[in-house]
Amino acid sequence: MSELTTFTLVPFEPLPDSISLSVTGTLVREGHRLSISYLMTGDVNSVALPALNTTGERQDRLWEQTCFEFFVASGPEK
Repeated sequence: MSELTTFTLVPFEPLPDSISLSVTGTLVREGHRLSISYLMTGDVNSVALPALNTTGERQDRLWEQTCFEFFVASGPEK
């Protein structure tokens, strides 16, 4: 297993000064598998979680709720 990088997410809108919250992540590659891990620290009780989707159906507009998105693009091999 080789760690590729760590990163910190930046919210689209600044958090209120009264909330101390941080989300960091780590990318790890193992063979042909890429794993992404997130760690949320701080005032985690101030995070409003959406209702659990128990139907398994696809949901749109997730960025309007609490979610973590990660986009990957591949380019030519070096």
